[in-house]
Amino acid sequence: MVLSVAAVMAQRMGYPYDLEWMEGGQITHAWRVSEGRPLYPEPGPEWIPYIYPPGHAWLMAAVGRVAGLSLPVGRALSWFGVGLTMTGMVWLFARHGTGRRWVGAVVAVATWFCCYSASGAFLDLVRPDALALGSLMVALALAVEKHPGLVVLGGAFLATAFWFKHPMAAFGLPIVVGLWIRDGHLKSAGLFSVVAAGLGLGLTGLQAALEPEFLTYIVAVPASHDIIGYRVIPLTPWELASPISMVIVASSLVAWGVISEDWKSLTRWGGISAIGVVAAVMAWAGMGLVPPRITVSLLGAWSGTLGLLVGLGLLWRTARHGRGTTWPLFVGVGVVAVALAAWMRGHVGGFVNVYLPAFAMLALASGWASATVRGSFPTGLVGVALSAQFGFSMWSLPSERLVPSADQRAEGDRIVEALRTRPGPVWSPVAPWMAVQAGHEPGPHLIALWDVANHPDGPWPNTRQRFEEAAAAGYWATVLQGRQSVDFGLRAYYHRTERLEVQRSFRPRTGWRNAPADIWGPASQGFGERDAPGHER
Repeated sequence: MVLSVAAVMAQRMGYPYDLEWMEGGQITHAWRVSEGRPLYPEPGPEWIPYIYPPGHAWLMAAVGRVAGLSLPVGRALSWFGVGLTMTGMVWLFARHGTGRRWVGAVVAVATWFCCYSASGAFLDLVRPDALALGSLMVALALAVEKHPGLVVLGGAFLATAFWFKHPMAAFGLPIVVGLWIRDGHLKSAGLFSVVAAGLGLGLTGLQAALEPEFLTYIVAVPASHDIIGYRVIPLTPWELASPISMVIVASSLVAWGVISEDWKSLTRWGGISAIGVVAAVMAWAGMGLVPPRITVSLLGAWSGTLGLLVGLGLLWRTARHGRGTTWPLFVGVGVVAVALAAWMRGHVGGFVNVYLPAFAMLALASGWASATVRGSFPTGLVGVALSAQFGFSMWSLPSERLVPSADQRAEGDRIVEALRTRPGPVWSPVAPWMAVQAGHEPGPHLIALWDVANHPDGPWPNTRQRFEEAAAAGYWATVLQGRQSVDFGLRAYYHRTERLEVQRSFRPRTGWRNAPADIWGPASQGFGERDAPGHER
């Protein structure tokens, strides 16, 4: 499983264009840092930042000074984040696991890789997700150590995770409370919280002092966004459970055996569930027993419900027997991971990459169950379920969709060359890094503009008007429009000057699959769609 995903990631790494439509926007943040430009000015036609802290942009800019600033270099940093996550998982089992520790570590890592496609294939993108998760996992592994120095280092890693993606700060609470319950005193909990909060808040205060609008972007702008209720429930439980439903079922049964200390019931109910798993896999594999769409829903509902019941049992056991163990810490982290995933998925614009921490915690739970299972039949049941899950996940890995082809690279080269001869400033709202590749400065990414302009209760309600005024004044000499064209005044004051005839295959491999398609110029230049030079209708 790990090698299958790694092979896909390796084939994607050197691709010089966006694998996901926000990649190019993320690397333009590093470009601005390298150029000494402010990251968080008021929104305008020149620039609007993402609603992320600056940690990832700073790190990319620093590495870019040595290795050059490019998409492959940014993806290499995400590979490092993947390595940190795996290291944290293995550390937890090697140092704090029970039973067959290395079995648990291997199963946890492999289960997490099963979720690669289900989390948007974000592990190897130029995005802060992989590094944020890797820092969180290392923070968790170090926090449960008894040595004060390691606990302090764990707090520093949590602050680092926060500096990549600020919602990661939510994991500080269950870690601190869990350490307090485990030890019966505040020494480790206090050390961890002081370091994590001190570094996180200290850097936040420094950045806010340097750029006063920083807190507005990462606090006030997201607060102005709506929540889409159905994404929270039922979509989140279904999307979390479906990709690893067989693992969740097997792990839940083992966990129930541990909670109730009744392995006979595990054997009895395990046999029944095994039949259900086999039937579901057969249907999923195309045997025609149940339509695939219904099978997905059944798998998600079945495993999600069982996992929820077992989770409630774990909470009950934690409440009764928590002191002196790490149960409260890990249960608390798991609850926060799922709750945070649901909230972020429901947030307007929330994509499946927000599930990465929750998938990692589910993977840890599956590894724990695999390491602690007792009895020949339960062990065999878990082995069958894991084999079926890993086999199906490898079989269904959408490699052809995720890996770009040589033709797609050639399409990107052609767009950059067409853009290179155009005058600036250039606005490429769905692919801003292409403007830099063609020798121009990058403009604001469309998602950043949407974050600010599409929410009238936000801190800058006049942003849309500012962009429409800029379009009316012909602020951009060239606009690289997407296949689904952007408005904000462009349709009224700009016309297509060149149709690039880009093939539909040239689209991002994941996320919103809008891609550059046409070059537009101000209508005041004296030509429009019908008489654009070199173009006949």
